[in-house]
Amino acid sequence: MSAEALAALVDADDETIERRTQVFADLLGIRHLLDAERQFEKYATELSSRLRAQVQLTQQRSAEADAIDKELDRNVSPATTAASAIGEAAQAEILLKPTPADMPSSDAPFTDRLAALTALQRRGRQRASAGLMP
Repeated sequence: MSAEALAALVDADDETIERRTQVFADLLGIRHLLDAERQFEKYATELSSRLRAQVQLTQQRSAEADAIDKELDRNVSPATTAASAIGEAAQAEILLKPTPADMPSSDAPFTDRLAALTALQRRGRQRASAGLMP
């Protein structure tokens, strides 16, 4: 053991605490554990700072999403939503090409027509996943 290491053991100064810790770790043969602990502490500190940045970004994005939701709620009326839904259902009928047997009459409630289109779309998916032609 060097004279410097011995001096660090007997020195009660706060500045030599780190050096005393290293000397004792060397004497006990656990220096590698001390080094590993320090690496883990550095890693934890870095992760903590990254986590804080990620939390801040997530909160910012959440606030932006909330603002967009509020803006959309202000701009979309029930009549606009209903008209959009009816238009989408009409587009689905064109794409799915249902037979008259697949669909209720044209004067049936919208929900019945939507349910029929949904069932037709699911049958098409099942046929496609089974490798059958639509």
